[in-house]
Amino acid sequence: MSFGTQFLSGVQGFIKAYLSAGEPQKPALPKGSPPSQFDFDVQSNLRTTPRADAEVTFEQLRRFADGYDLLRLAIEKRKDQIEAMEWNIAAIDKSDPVARAQAERLYKQLRRPDGVHSFSRWMRAIVEDVLVIDAPAIYVRRNIAGHIYALELVDGATIKVNITDEGRTPMPPLPAYQQIIDGIPAVDLTTEELLYFPRNVRSHKLYGLSKVEQVIMTVNLALNRQMYQLDYYTQGTIPEAFLSCPPDWTVDQISEFQKYWDLIFEQNPDIKRKARFVPAGMNPIFPKDSPMKDEFDEWLARIISYALDLPPTALVKETNRATAETTQAASQSEGQRAFMNYLKEIMDILLHDYFDVDGVEFVWATKEEVEPLKQAQIDQMYVNLHILTPSEVRSRLGYDPLTEEQTEEFAALSPPQAQFPAIFADGGSAHKTDAPPARKRDAPDTSAVQKKFAAAIQKMFDRVKPDLLRQLERSYAKAMESAEKIDAKQKKKLMQMALDELDFDGWATLFDDAAECLEEIAKAGAYEGLRRIKVSTDGITDMVDADAQEWARTRAAELVGKKWNGEKYVDNPNPKWAITESTREVLRGTLSKAIDEGWSPQKLTATIRDDEHFWQRRADMISRTELQFAHQNGNLIGWKASGIVKGKQSLCIDGGCPMCVENAEAGTVGIDENFPSGHDAPPYHPNCFCTLLPVLDEDMTDGEN
Repeated sequence: MSFGTQFLSGVQGFIKAYLSAGEPQKPALPKGSPPSQFDFDVQSNLRTTPRADAEVTFEQLRRFADGYDLLRLAIEKRKDQIEAMEWNIAAIDKSDPVARAQAERLYKQLRRPDGVHSFSRWMRAIVEDVLVIDAPAIYVRRNIAGHIYALELVDGATIKVNITDEGRTPMPPLPAYQQIIDGIPAVDLTTEELLYFPRNVRSHKLYGLSKVEQVIMTVNLALNRQMYQLDYYTQGTIPEAFLSCPPDWTVDQISEFQKYWDLIFEQNPDIKRKARFVPAGMNPIFPKDSPMKDEFDEWLARIISYALDLPPTALVKETNRATAETTQAASQSEGQRAFMNYLKEIMDILLHDYFDVDGVEFVWATKEEVEPLKQAQIDQMYVNLHILTPSEVRSRLGYDPLTEEQTEEFAALSPPQAQFPAIFADGGSAHKTDAPPARKRDAPDTSAVQKKFAAAIQKMFDRVKPDLLRQLERSYAKAMESAEKIDAKQKKKLMQMALDELDFDGWATLFDDAAECLEEIAKAGAYEGLRRIKVSTDGITDMVDADAQEWARTRAAELVGKKWNGEKYVDNPNPKWAITESTREVLRGTLSKAIDEGWSPQKLTATIRDDEHFWQRRADMISRTELQFAHQNGNLIGWKASGIVKGKQSLCIDGGCPMCVENAEAGTVGIDENFPSGHDAPPYHPNCFCTLLPVLDEDMTDGEN
């Protein structure tokens, strides 16, 4: 190779090396080390001030939120919206009785999450900390058995976030957080003890970015604007006028006269703004008052409203109604629902990770106003089904109840046809029969039957109460003596021992009264169901009566923890729907509290004995629910006997609970099939007002036959 070729090759190699990316430096950490979350400050865990590296402190954020009245109003509006929402703890699998029982127990506990404040007040405090400092913190307080008995709110501004060498949250048993009080680390907290859950998490920061911090410059401008307006009225810094002095006055003379003029008004503190005197040659100037609300103020209002996902319509110039409604709907859709999802996530984490219950979830039960026409149809249907009386509907509309004379007049009229789906739009001619309608029997007085049933239940309660309390006192004392140290497993075992030893045989005395009341309503429901589809009772009366009687006895046996074998009730190894089993569940909560607080057996029994809700109110609730169940099942009995009804639909008004809504959204199911909740007919829970609609054979789809 010639010298020229070598030289050229060397130059090319130099240029290539000069223009290349170069070899990366060797990393400081060993191969396979995980990446750090962000470039955090070295020794950040040694700081004793939360949010020490931020430009705005927690204290400043709160001062901004409290100091600017428009921002405070917007925050309170968002809190009001959340407070107005109804909520529930629901089983994810509606057919799982264990999950439903757990959901009910947790709902009762969360009505006062911290044991002091109601859920709405507790949630308002969380919303406040999310919007202002984005640092909600919930301390999970447990008893010696390891069970949660309080979810206590902690000031998130006192919580300092610890990190690992990779900049991530330490896992137990390492402390993830420290509470700082007066600049001193007060207590270490793990993620099992404290739920610290900022909404706006950022990968390069330890703390969240709150709504207030997002508009901090706008709020600063607004505060200065407010101070300007306040000074105008309180400090008198803006003169009312500039007045010209005589041309031969010197500067000193003008100054002396200004002092004399001001001295005049010092005797009257109510006069704040004064005139200012200037040299000759200047015409008098009277400054115009600045407007207290102009485009700038509207701009501030729009920014604050936008930041908190609220419509600005109340704070800006009036727009047309359509625009305002559109803005309102968009605000709710884009902002409120997202915020509700975040709060739901907090509650679900508490339920699944802290309470350790996987089969339930937190749900928001939204309520939307029902259109007047639709509401009228619903009211008509409920009156026809004897769920509501005309007077109850009138009361809701603001009218006086019907008088006795008016009631008789209404009763003499032919009852209006209920509003059913399209299959009944022609007045019931959808079924191919010209048979006369079902024979009308005298409808029982539902209110009287309910009172009779409730009285029978209360009588049974009074009869079994002394024995039940003696059993419970004895079992509880025995269980408490059997364990020296109570942990989570022992506590569960103690409760189960006390409940399992209860003898409910005396409760079977309710069977006869229950069967009689249920049969009366079931028969009435069956014949009403036949009238609704305009089917004659000729030839099927005996069958309908027998089926209603058999159903009533089967249900009555279930209520008292037995089984009906067609001739008599016998023992039931799995009394799923019994009053006895619901009683065990109600007692479980009281037993849990008794063990947690170390009650004596005497205190336990006295508390249960004097609990009006446990005895009297349960009797009313059970009778009301079971008779409604009998009415709906009576409908099914009549429809099955007709031979033309092959399906059913569940109907509930808008805003029903998730279980009711799911059953309604399931559409048509077979006449013998269950709805998603596992029920064949409503009510699906106490105080449920859902109802059934029949679907004729010819209106069933291929997949439903």
